[in-house]
Amino acid sequence: MKIITKNEDKEDLRVIRTRKLLSTALFDLMAEKDFSQITVNDICEKAMVRRATFYNHFKDKEDLLNYTIDGIQEELFEKSIENSEFVSGKEMYMSLIGCVIDFLVENNDKIVKIRKNCSDKMIISFLETIKRSAAYLIGKNKFNENYKIPVEVVASFFTGGLILIGLDWIDNKQPYSKSELLHFCNTLLDDELLIDHKI
Repeated sequence: MKIITKNEDKEDLRVIRTRKLLSTALFDLMAEKDFSQITVNDICEKAMVRRATFYNHFKDKEDLLNYTIDGIQEELFEKSIENSEFVSGKEMYMSLIGCVIDFLVENNDKIVKIRKNCSDKMIISFLETIKRSAAYLIGKNKFNENYKIPVEVVASFFTGGLILIGLDWIDNKQPYSKSELLHFCNTLLDDELLIDHKI
């Protein structure tokens, strides 16, 4: 096991701080102009970081954007699996929906800025994250339900629908309350679709 020295610990904190500064600068700039018009110089000036420092951390601005999206993905994954014990598949999916809605609201500005500049990349990253969350939660919870449909198909169907509903809800400035949206999803996610009641 490697022992981390105080100097290495300080170095790690510096790396985290510098990357956060660059990531925040990118978000701020994306509020002002398209990603295609943003230069590495713009990012460095906004973050008050030298170009050489930028290139110590990232290959180019696309690399910084990917790093930023990866950070959002990881945050979403962590939040979505905080509660990992459920009594049924439906309860698990509804919990996941609630987490995603809360995450979209908390990160609304970031998501809008990234979607404006690279919508497809954001949708794909969210799809991958929710599928990963669903797979993790399904693996942890062995329900006594007999599914009519293979769980992988249910998870993919659920993931695609949830992400598109959530992003559409954000794009349209949340036309429904969180409780209304949860009610819609609860109705759509009918128990009869999930469970094969054997007599």
